[in-house]
Amino acid sequence: LGKTHEIPLKRFDLMHQVIVRGHYATVHHALPYLQKSANATILGLCPPLQNVTEKWLSPYVSYSVMKFSLSMMIRGWAGEFKS
Repeated sequence: LGKTHEIPLKRFDLMHQVIVRGHYATVHHALPYLQKSANATILGLCPPLQNVTEKWLSPYVSYSVMKFSLSMMIRGWAGEFKS
């Protein structure tokens, strides 16, 4: 975690790959198995979207953006995979 001037672009890219791309890749590859399950669940540890305010974003912009991106993905998948 750090302020914008403390996080090099290489670290920002790594956070994006691990948090956003990593979750997307996991769901993408697990989807065939999830679709066969009668009780499939995708769990993401992420903040609720109603908290997208300066208070939560400003302390660590790079990390916060990744976590709120995950929140949007989880909400999108909830609608996409609705039975």
